[in-house]
Amino acid sequence: MTVTRSRRNALLARGAALALVAASTVGVSVAAAPTASASSSCSASVIRINTGGGGERASWAMGHRHRTGNHYIKRRSGNVLHWYADNNGGLDGDTRDTPYRVRVCGG
Repeated sequence: MTVTRSRRNALLARGAALALVAASTVGVSVAAAPTASASSSCSASVIRINTGGGGERASWAMGHRHRTGNHYIKRRSGNVLHWYADNNGGLDGDTRDTPYRVRVCGG
């Protein structure tokens, strides 16, 4: 089955919206727009990661975009967020993402 680009984008947007709802129900505050932060805080917004080709497929995630790189939540265990660095760019394109920090949010 061939999926058109507009249909694929609609599915990606729907997935991002579901991720937004899921994140907001567990005490993760969600910013309305991408934030410029290099932290591993408890707030995140929907961002596009791994767009350079190579290490991983491009996808949507909850995280932070900023000039020096992206960080995103790869895994959540209750109120514990596992942040990863989106190692995208540089001379070798996208390389495998790496663990950044673990953060406990909420009570």
